[in-house]
Amino acid sequence: MANIKGSDIQKVVVACDAGMGSSVMLASQLRRQLKKHRVTVEHTPVNSIPADADFAGHHTSWLVPIVGLSLIAAVIAYSTGIGAARRLGARLAAFVGLAEVLFAVLFAWAFLHQTPTGLQLIGGALVLAGIALVRADDRADAPDDAPELVTAA
Repeated sequence: MANIKGSDIQKVVVACDAGMGSSVMLASQLRRQLKKHRVTVEHTPVNSIPADADFAGHHTSWLVPIVGLSLIAAVIAYSTGIGAARRLGARLAAFVGLAEVLFAVLFAWAFLHQTPTGLQLIGGALVLAGIALVRADDRADAPDDAPELVTAA
């Protein structure tokens, strides 16, 4: 893989077709943060990526990052999600799935410096409490492992 120096980056292209709203937000955040470094940020649909755009230091077809994203964001995530739901059970898996929102807030705080509001913190606490309650209820409903002894009359 080629070594990439920050000073060599002059343009960042954010390309997306589905979910254009979130990619527009990402592009505007990057544009604002990279302006002081004289890096231009463009937002474009996947099928019209500029010819001078590189991926990891190499010029590639637009299919390479799309296939990579498809495998990571869809195939692997979907497969592991199904496996986890089977192990956790449907009810607990549904509540654990709500933790995705908690991680989104955590990543926004860590990487974008967006401080969570009090209402978001209360909501996160409620989600965690719901997961704990469902887990406790599942344990209460679980049958004992010890076999029941039956005596003959």
